[in-house]
Amino acid sequence: MAIKTATIQARIKPDLKKEVDQILNELGISASEVINMLYSLIRIRRGLPFDVSLVKNGDALKSRAELIEFLEDQIDLTDLLARDAANEKSYSAEEAKEILGL
Repeated sequence: MAIKTATIQARIKPDLKKEVDQILNELGISASEVINMLYSLIRIRRGLPFDVSLVKNGDALKSRAELIEFLEDQIDLTDLLARDAANEKSYSAEEAKEILGL
């Protein structure tokens, strides 16, 4: 029996899509797989896997540095999840929380 799927439509800047599609192609990951990873992280965290906030002028530089640090950490996590998805590895809720540092 085929796995049921739902469709998501999103508007994105063409140049951004082209650049990201090229990166994902090099990684061997489809945009659909990335969206599934993101949705899985949202489900595990019960929220976005990164902070979303309004930044005050004095906090902008600190927030940018924190964002860069966070993204560097997430690259490792995304690579781990992508490799494990390719190997059909799954995680228990506790293992996922440990990986995500929750």
